[in-house]
Order: sequence, then C-alpha cells, then structure tokens
Amino acid sequence: MTPSAQPSRPNEQANFWKVFAAERYHGVSFTASLRTRVTVIGAGYTGLSTALHLAENNMDSVVLEAGEGGAGASGRNAGGLLAKWPDAAAEEIEAKYGKTAGHRLNGMVASSVRLVTRIIDDYATNADLRMSGIHLAAHNRRAVPRLMALATQWSDRSNPISVPEESAIPAALGTERYRMAVRFEQTGTLHPLSFTLGLARAYTGLGGQVLTNSAPTALFKVGDDWIVNTEKGTLSAEYVIVATDGFTNGRLPALDRCFYRLPVAMVCSSPVLEAGSIFGGSSKIPLGDSNSNNPLWFLIDHNSRLIASTLPRRRNRAGDGNPYQSIKKRFRRVYPSLPKLDWDYHWSGHITTTPDRCPRVFELDRRLYAPGGYAGQGLSTAVAVGKEFAKVIASSNAAVSDIPITKPRAVVWPKMISLAVKSIGFPALRLLDRFY
Repeated sequence: MTPSAQPSRPNEQANFWKVFAAERYHGVSFTASLRTRVTVIGAGYTGLSTALHLAENNMDSVVLEAGEGGAGASGRNAGGLLAKWPDAAAEEIEAKYGKTAGHRLNGMVASSVRLVTRIIDDYATNADLRMSGIHLAAHNRRAVPRLMALATQWSDRSNPISVPEESAIPAALGTERYRMAVRFEQTGTLHPLSFTLGLARAYTGLGGQVLTNSAPTALFKVGDDWIVNTEKGTLSAEYVIVATDGFTNGRLPALDRCFYRLPVAMVCSSPVLEAGSIFGGSSKIPLGDSNSNNPLWFLIDHNSRLIASTLPRRRNRAGDGNPYQSIKKRFRRVYPSLPKLDWDYHWSGHITTTPDRCPRVFELDRRLYAPGGYAGQGLSTAVAVGKEFAKVIASSNAAVSDIPITKPRAVVWPKMISLAVKSIGFPALRLLDRFY
C-alpha cells in the first residue's frame, strides 16, 4: 500500500489505517433538497452494505455521513474477519431465539465472511484481504471446553473450525503460554478502512450517492415520508436506516438508551524484524484469546507491523492516554523473547454493546430502523445486517430478515454503567488478571 500522508513524528496519535489506506474517499457534499426511497445515515459497514445491496437490485438510496466514510468504528477497528458471536455459542443463540430463528441467525453469521470476500472480489476492492484463518486460544483451563464446543457447533453450521493437537500449539502460536487453541479456517484479516472506502466506491459506481460532511440535524415524519434535515440540505424518503451503531449525538434518545458505550484502543508497531521466528505461526495467522474481560488480539501485517487492540488506559494528569505500557506488559508475558518494539501509532474509538453482547436491530417507528451493539466484533456481521436491511426494503416485509427486528428496549443505566466500566471496571480487570 502507498501511504497517503504520514504523521510528522513517531508515536503521534494517528489512525494507522487512515495513514495507509489504499482506497480513496468517494463522497460529495450537497446543498439542495433530494428525494430518495431510502436514506441511510452512516457510511460504515452496515450503512454502505445496505446501500450497495439496494443498488445491486436497482433500488434508489442516498447515504448521509457526518464526516468522511469510515470515520467511526468501520475505519478504526482491529481488522479481524471472525464469523462468530462475541460471547454466545451457536447453540445458545438457537436456545435464545428458537430453533428456526436461531438457525437463520447463525447462518447469517457463518456466511458473513464469504459475503465480504464476494464484495471484495466483485468490485476489485484493494483491502489487503488475507484469508489466513484466525487462532483463538484458551487463556485458562475453564476456557478449554467452551472452545471445544465452539469448534463443534460452528463446524456443524458451515463455519469450519479445526482443533490443533496440543503438541502443535507452541509452534502454531509461537508461544508456550497457551495449551489449547482452535483455528477458524475460513476467516482472516483486511484493511478495515480500505474495505469501507471500497464499499463506498462500489456503491457510487452503481449510481449511488454518499453525502459526506452532512450530519443530520433533525429527523421527523411528514405524512408517509421521513424528512432528514442537515445544515446543507434536506432529504425525504420512504425508509430511514440509522446505521451509526447506536451513536446519535442525542438526536434519537430512545436509541441512545439501548446500548452501553465502551472505549477501545489500538496500537501499531514499527516493522518487527524476524517476526516469523518470534511469533511462529502467528506471524501469518492472527491470534485472539478467550479472555472476554481483558482480551488480547493482534495481527502481523504484510510489512511485519504488529497491530493489536487492548483495553484503553485512563488518562494521566498530563493527558496521556496512550496504551503502550499495558500492551507491552501483555506481549512480554506471552512472547518473552520479543525485542523492544517501537510503537508508531495509537488510536482509540468506542463500541456499543448490550448486556448479552448480541447485536440488535430495532424498529424505532414505521420504516425507521436502527442496528447496533456489535460489541467490537461487527465487521462481517455488520455487512451481513446491511444485506438483510436491503431484503426487508425490497420486499416491504420485515419477516424476511435473518436477524430479528424488534421494538427498542432500553438497557439499565446506560451512561452510569458505561462510565463505571471505563473508570473502575477496566482498571480492575487489568489489575486482577493474572494471565497477563
């Protein structure tokens, strides 16, 4: 990939993906009133996937984006394509939603990575896709049976997972810290921002419009039409999809109350010399662990840069919130021979989640829908949800969606609990986590 612009000095807070994005922005501004069948708010994975699938079926839509495409989580995440629910096993989903509905949900997730690769292939997206598989390691003995069940259940649902022999784990993962791991076979990594921008390019290439720097200022109904006002113009539409993962800046209080909002941090190193000898198989196959309270995830990109996600560090009195210290300690535990790394980039963002960490799709009003709660693992799932929205609009029937569409349901004390987790929960988890 060719750098588009680089920070003036190392360790500057900057989104690595934006610095090295191969795709370019495909948005325009507007200063007029437009009429469309569907207004999509948010140029991220769900919004652009909805618009692209509508365009593929010759259905009219316009995408509104407050900033530039991929400015939110879609361009700031850790780049993993992992077809699974954040916490729940496949059988738990079928028990929760019923056998038929749960089977459709699991099928949507199991096929979501294949949907992403189909889009990349069809539209020649330069997203640095690498279908390497992903290792998920057990961080303690209690996690072993859960990972074994995970492998069996997803393999039975067209999402193959292999279980390496215990003797092969150190070489595969490059560490003796873990004694058991599973490998998701039909998964991998990509450049998340380039993929987002590629979605926008594919959509605009089919005649769609992405209106950037056009934050909605009001949303209301006039007759059967929804009206979306911005500072630059007005859109009217039959349908509105609020594809902002639950972030509305207070414009939709009913939606704001449906999710918890939690911070996450990412870091990127300078190229790691001899990455293959240090990280073993993980130099080519990304590694995550089963520790949902204090997770580790990292990949090695094609330039041997280590890119990892971690819980954010509280800012000190100098305002320094960079996560380098906490991530260095964790890597030292897992890879004792790791040399001193130079960290070139760090950036942060937020995720939304629900108490059970399963995403939701809400019908806020007639023909007004909003998804959210991907819990930081929504790359391929969000693309699949966008496809489901297009099916609903094309058929005018919510029952055709593989993900249930329900009325909004508020979570308990969303702001208070989010603040408590960030200020107390995350520091306590780092302090008490003996594995790292």
